[in-house]
Amino acid sequence: MEQLDKVKYFSEKRAQFYAAEIVLAVQFLHQHGILHRDLKLENVLVGSDGHCKITDFGLSKLGLFRHCKTRSMCGTPYFMAPELVTNLPYGQGVDWWAVGVMIYFMMTGHPPFYPDEEDMDGDSALERLEEQILKYEVEFPEDMSIPAISIVMQLLMKNSQERLGSTGSVDAVRHQPFFEGINWQALQEKQVQPPEEEKAAKKTEEGRHGFSKVLNDDNSAYIFNQTLFQGFSFMNNRVK
Repeated sequence: MEQLDKVKYFSEKRAQFYAAEIVLAVQFLHQHGILHRDLKLENVLVGSDGHCKITDFGLSKLGLFRHCKTRSMCGTPYFMAPELVTNLPYGQGVDWWAVGVMIYFMMTGHPPFYPDEEDMDGDSALERLEEQILKYEVEFPEDMSIPAISIVMQLLMKNSQERLGSTGSVDAVRHQPFFEGINWQALQEKQVQPPEEEKAAKKTEEGRHGFSKVLNDDNSAYIFNQTLFQGFSFMNNRVK
């Protein structure tokens, strides 16, 4: 999520790479009876080698293999599947829904369902979000490719029985045109070169936290103007 914040949205090539690695991770978890239940961009870390890792298994359910169901209400609202919102029994399909949300999020910079600013008011915002998840269709930007639109639509099928990945083999996900050109074996063995970081589309951090006058924008050694901190109870004068 931190990388996405820097550039607003990812190119399709970069989103494809991260999505493919996430698919491999979800496949592994499900084969071992692990339902993550809180897949979101904040829980996908990118290591120093450029490859993805899934983290935060605090809400995971163990022993839940294909066709098994559970009912505990949990997760992050923006990434919750309809069956979670309505408190119906659910299975592995909730993780595949979250994958669809993440692909859309990476390529647009925002989740497919979210209330307007005027609706962002506590419980009413959550109710509005749940209504969108249950009743609204996903809207796609004009420049999104047909393969990207197709896989998102199939992963965000409101009926879990029709959702991509929920029934049958995971190959149905891996063989989607969106993943054309992916060498899955090489990817699993980390033999595929990760995409380079893209230049920021805009300085999203500048002004948002008020740090722009104190810190440099690049990764060089930061130079602090100590006069900005006169009067504070502690100053580290060794900082240059």
